[in-house]
Parts: sequence; structure tokens; C-alpha cells
Amino acid sequence: EPGKDWESRAHAGANAESSVAARSYTPIITAPQAATLAAGAPRDEARLQDGQVVARRLATLTLVSDARLLYGDEAAAFLARIDALLQAPEAL
Repeated sequence: EPGKDWESRAHAGANAESSVAARSYTPIITAPQAATLAAGAPRDEARLQDGQVVARRLATLTLVSDARLLYGDEAAAFLARIDALLQAPEAL
């Protein structure tokens, strides 16, 4: 029956993973999940801020999703929101 898999997966939710060792990695969606978010190990890197080189704590986030349920623009907005919250945790 068309759409049955979509309907069951839409109600299944999502998953989050983290790694304390890998800088970044691509997680695999496992049924019945619709998406999974992986967080790589935090690291210090040099970045420009107001014309000055400063150390910044960075981590790579990787979102893998079923495109039938989460379109690219929605996924990008989700990651942008996570980025904003991580940069201003008092907003949580």
C-alpha cells in the first residue's frame, strides 16, 4: 500500500548520536527512524573574529534524513537553530 511506510516512519521520530573520538562521521538511519543527528568530537581551531585570530571550540554536526519526510531546506533550518542554541546556550 503506497504511503504506508511513509506514515509509519513519520510517527517514529528521530535519533541522535555522539562520538567522543571521531571528528565527524555519517550516521546511518535505522528503521523506523526518519532522521539521525551525529555530533563529532569537539576541537579547538583558529578562527577570525573581528579581524583577530582566536581559538574557537568547534564540533561537526551531521544530519542524515529521509528526504521523503524532511526536505533539505527544513534540515538546514534545523541545523541552523541547533547552531544558534549552541552558540547561546542561555537561550535554552
